[in-house]
Amino acid sequence: MSQAAATDRPGTPPLLPAWALPAVAVSFFGAVALPLATYTAALALFGLAHVLSELRYVDHRFGARLRGGLLLPILLLIAAAALARLGGMAGWVGRDTAAGL
Repeated sequence: MSQAAATDRPGTPPLLPAWALPAVAVSFFGAVALPLATYTAALALFGLAHVLSELRYVDHRFGARLRGGLLLPILLLIAAAALARLGGMAGWVGRDTAAGL
């Protein structure tokens, strides 16, 4: 029985594409050999989505307690930290100043 015939049967799981195993291997070895680069790439790709999902969780979990006037100061602190980071990256303020904020 040929390999093509085995995949034509109903209920047989499809075979992985030829690029899947090399892609997984490169990803694994890249993560092991270059953890900082992997972390930076993941943060760049998923950073905003992660922050927004965390803020949603905090709102649902602690929203009743934060409604009493703490929500605005917390959002202002988060915005200030984001602006300081952006300012450091853009060169508007020194990196040491941005890191200290």
